[in-house]
Amino acid sequence: MPGRRIPWAIPVPRHFHDHRFEDQAVLPAVVALRHLAAVVDLHGGISAVNVVADARFERLLPLP
Repeated sequence: MPGRRIPWAIPVPRHFHDHRFEDQAVLPAVVALRHLAAVVDLHGGISAVNVVADARFERLLPLP
């Protein structure tokens, strides 16, 4: 069952651009997990710990 989509802005400090995959700057996974936990805490319904424990990264989020 697909989950709800909640728009969420992620600030991108310059040092994030040091995290690269195949010469493309990507969002570090630990940052993505922190933001995921924050969204879950704000919009509730389930435990952020369970969401993070079950997280899978099927693709990388390229940075502008």
